[in-house]
Amino acid sequence: MLNFEREETQNYVELARSLGFGKWYVQTKHIFRNAVLSVFFQSKKILWFMLSNLFILELLFNINGVTSLLVSYMSPSSFAMALLCLFVPVFIVYSLLEIIVERKANRGEVLT
Repeated sequence: MLNFEREETQNYVELARSLGFGKWYVQTKHIFRNAVLSVFFQSKKILWFMLSNLFILELLFNINGVTSLLVSYMSPSSFAMALLCLFVPVFIVYSLLEIIVERKANRGEVLT
């Protein structure tokens, strides 16, 4: 929400509104695209923070999850497989999204 509110105070939003563009158009074409971009890059930090605190939350709320599985079956192969199943898909998704954002930014579709 803070990213969206910060984008609303930018000069290009005021210019677009003063040119007579509707509120919906300004929000979808300018504010949403730029705010989602910053939310995407912040979501990396949030996701890694959540994964790093997963063990403590599972212990605190007595939830049988991935980290309790790792603790109970502490073999190297299960540990490696669980980490691969967690981190590889996340890495692939973020890498693909970064490539898409980079291509759109080079064409001038983002940050306008």
